[in-house]
Amino acid sequence: MKTTKMNETLVACHSIKTSLNTIKDEVGVTPEAIYKELSNQGIEPTGAQIWDYNGCDDKLDTIFDLNICVPVAKAGADTEFIQFLTLSEMKGISYTHNGPWSEFGNVYGKLIQSVFKNKLKPSGRNREVYINCDFEDQSNCVTEIFIEVEYASITMNRIDRLSAILIQLQSKSCVTAAEIANRFNISLRTVYRDIRALEEGGVPIASEAGKGYSLCSGYNLPPIMFTQDEASAFILAEKLMSKMSDVKIQEAFTTALFKLKSVLRSSEKDYLESLDQKISVYNINNTNNHDTDLCLNDIQHALVNKKLLQIEYEANYNGKTSSRVIEPMCLCNYWQTWHLISYCRLRNSYRDFRLDRICSLKVLDEHYGDEHLINIEDYFNALSPQNDLKKITLRFDKSIYAQVSLAKYFYGLLNEQFDGNNYTMDFAYGNLIYFAKWIISFGTEVKVVSPPELQEEIILLVKELYSYHK
Repeated sequence: MKTTKMNETLVACHSIKTSLNTIKDEVGVTPEAIYKELSNQGIEPTGAQIWDYNGCDDKLDTIFDLNICVPVAKAGADTEFIQFLTLSEMKGISYTHNGPWSEFGNVYGKLIQSVFKNKLKPSGRNREVYINCDFEDQSNCVTEIFIEVEYASITMNRIDRLSAILIQLQSKSCVTAAEIANRFNISLRTVYRDIRALEEGGVPIASEAGKGYSLCSGYNLPPIMFTQDEASAFILAEKLMSKMSDVKIQEAFTTALFKLKSVLRSSEKDYLESLDQKISVYNINNTNNHDTDLCLNDIQHALVNKKLLQIEYEANYNGKTSSRVIEPMCLCNYWQTWHLISYCRLRNSYRDFRLDRICSLKVLDEHYGDEHLINIEDYFNALSPQNDLKKITLRFDKSIYAQVSLAKYFYGLLNEQFDGNNYTMDFAYGNLIYFAKWIISFGTEVKVVSPPELQEEIILLVKELYSYHK
């Protein structure tokens, strides 16, 4: 069970009143009919079907409202059978069930037990998102089950919130009211009341119109005590850090972790010691040597202070090294490798520099301005139409959706659509050979729609495999 939120979603919806006794007889062909109506209107689904229940309980004859919904990108024309509407946001708990729908009763039972055990209160609404439907073998079905919980029951009490706000104020030089409101899911008016309560309690808070709140200089909280769950999160972070950073960052994080452990009680230290021995992270990408210095500290310093970097960089395509002066824009990790997106003054354009190909790096004293400033989203959006990224469209059988989902973002998923039987997915990827090796693993459950060059690569790989193994 996990606390979660479903964002509001535009859907095509068919609504009925039914009961657990009659639901199978009344809705058997409804999803198929919704997809057919959408097809007639030229509207493509954008996600898995959602069943939205209101007023359902554990009694078989209770009449409740059921909305059978299919997410869409745009609204069409309402008919007697479907209406286009926005499915409201839902906050509560959820569980991902892998297996047949006949097991839903047991799943709901365990969820409801957890709700009451944690002193929460269900609202009477719940949803089922049918991520993968396999009518021939329901053991392959994947369903996300949501139970809405009344909002007040999952928010922290005011004393805990005031303490958390105080810690948040100490974490930054200036915190806006909107940041506090978003973190705790409260209104701005509640934020103002909480700030006033802290001030009345003797906390010196400075406020500046248009900027936010800050603690007055010289005010410090007593040493922070961590909960067991918070301290455990640092152990997980340490394991990830060892595989996704360089030697200097690892050393700095280890030192910080020692400081954290120093304020823990003896029982919590023993707990973390035991946990540390039972967690491992294995990185499938071995191109980075994590015992070397990737200059992550120097790069972070240059990013914050807008300082130029001088690098010696080894090109991937010819292995030659060139000297560059660059304006670092953002540091990101994708495909399990660190990349520095920068404006290169040698090429007079933006470049993506892999840190493991930087032979040397020096932070210069010269600062750069904002004329070439770009955020990471804009940079990658601009890459999409370039020739080195190829548009790929595949059609997957719904039975393997769960397996495909494990890697679809790694291979550059752009969007996906579901027609009731198959998922059509668009990707942007640069190397057709690597991509072909991935989709070969799905056998006849995947079909290449485009480009034809990918089909040729698959045929070539299959012929090579046949020749090698015959």
